[in-house]
Amino acid sequence: MSSPRFSSSHNIQFYGDHIFTTVTPSAAIVDEWIANTRRIYRRKLSKLLVGLDTEWCLPAQPGGYQKVAIIQLCVGKRCLIFQLYHADYIPQSLIRFLGNKKFTFVGKEVQNDADKLFQDYKLHVAHTKDVGYWAAKKYDYSEYRGMGLKALVSDLLQKVIPKPRRITLSRWNAKNLRVEQIEYACLDAFVSFELDYIPQSLIRFLGNKKFTFVGKEVQNDADKLFQDYKLHVAHTKDVSYWAAKKYDDSEYRRMGLKALVSDLLQKVIPKPRQITLSRWNAKNLRVEQIEYACLDAFVSFELGLLLSKPIQEITHSPEVVHLTPETVAQLDELFGRVGRRCEEIEPVRQLEMKAVKEAIRGSDRISIGNAHKDLGLSEKVDGIRNGPDLLERNRTV
Repeated sequence: MSSPRFSSSHNIQFYGDHIFTTVTPSAAIVDEWIANTRRIYRRKLSKLLVGLDTEWCLPAQPGGYQKVAIIQLCVGKRCLIFQLYHADYIPQSLIRFLGNKKFTFVGKEVQNDADKLFQDYKLHVAHTKDVGYWAAKKYDYSEYRGMGLKALVSDLLQKVIPKPRRITLSRWNAKNLRVEQIEYACLDAFVSFELDYIPQSLIRFLGNKKFTFVGKEVQNDADKLFQDYKLHVAHTKDVSYWAAKKYDDSEYRRMGLKALVSDLLQKVIPKPRQITLSRWNAKNLRVEQIEYACLDAFVSFELGLLLSKPIQEITHSPEVVHLTPETVAQLDELFGRVGRRCEEIEPVRQLEMKAVKEAIRGSDRISIGNAHKDLGLSEKVDGIRNGPDLLERNRTV
């Protein structure tokens, strides 16, 4: 068989993605493609995911032997279609690439493709993973095992890949493949890759050292993400330890997320046990699961927002006075005197302490106007409106 020297490049568009595809029978072009792939993904070579598929020659007669005509490889949005049937020779770079045990070659019934490659060209694919069985295990949904690639893509990616019979059964050993064949071959490898693809945008987002990811025992979540998916979270901050340090209250370290939210945000988040222990790997999450998951992340963000703010004035009241430990002590004495004089306000002491504690926790200032209204002491403490320097005059109240 003569070997054509024609190679071509194509930009295949699929649901907004641009897949840069190289079609070639040339071993030299394969060398170049693999070298570029290794360079681009040099930081992921220990866990590289590669979409793999093959197309076969039509049998010379019914029931006749079908030799592999092309192999398709896809990493990210780069696809190689190597015309094995017309190749000048099989390069060592491809042999090493397919034989690398650190790479995972994925596809529907991909082991069949691997076996056929070895049978026809003695090409050994070291590590394969069937996307049907992978999805069935990941989502605990056995139906995925029996689904074809088109059905899997529809269900998991919500996309449709064209599978016209006239292309499926076309002459894959043609020297010059038609555009429709190139698109078909490219998409088969691309969607196989996409089925378990984690977008680079998420990897970069989690790995950004300028971002702070907050939550209760959030480092445990970060460790699990790395263990299961090799996702690195660069900077975490535990809201309980943060709160304990900011408010000098060690009790916060032992609080769960629900208690922290109640104490710091004065809100209640539902934590029903049946949702906590529900099937989170279900293909379709229930509304209750979505609400639960959303609120956990949202209140963690809200706590982080609160804790990141410096202790400052409560801006809802224009009448404020700076509090120092000495001032707090003077207020304590003053309100004690007022409480003893105002017998009609029985819970004044409890209310006074609550107001002062809440003010100290959230601010280094307190709204005296609001405080004395809440305590029912409008007239008795009116004298401290102008600041702590007037406290001494009010000791005779």
